[in-house]
Amino acid sequence: MRFKKLLVGIDFSPPSREALHTAIAMAADSGAELVLAHVWQPHAHTYGGPTFPISFTEDFVREGEQILAAWQREAEDAGAKRVSAVVLTGVPWHEMIELLRTDQTFDLVVLGTHGHTGLKHVLLGSVAEKVVRHASCPVLVVRVRD
Repeated sequence: MRFKKLLVGIDFSPPSREALHTAIAMAADSGAELVLAHVWQPHAHTYGGPTFPISFTEDFVREGEQILAAWQREAEDAGAKRVSAVVLTGVPWHEMIELLRTDQTFDLVVLGTHGHTGLKHVLLGSVAEKVVRHASCPVLVVRVRD
């Protein structure tokens, strides 16, 4: 199968770097476009809790954009011909699904997984699992090789 456009979820972890390298190899084989997506999720604060100035949020988003730009350069240096990057704000799995809904030209989503199981999985949830369940296209989930 020849892919034209791959969505790569990036959370700056080792599993997402592994997913990036997998997507780069797939793009090199097919000439596909890579779209790197990082989702920044603001922490909800409780009623009456401290509020953060807007500049605090802007700094987090700007830092995410700078780090993601470095990952984009890494993909280009590794041979990916067409690479773009986007920083989204919200719940990571939901924002990925919304991106797929609004841009239906994606052939595949490539995500890394931390491989949490048991109580840790229940407490933290799994972005990859939720994307697999709700995505409108195939999803490749990549684990870090031991």
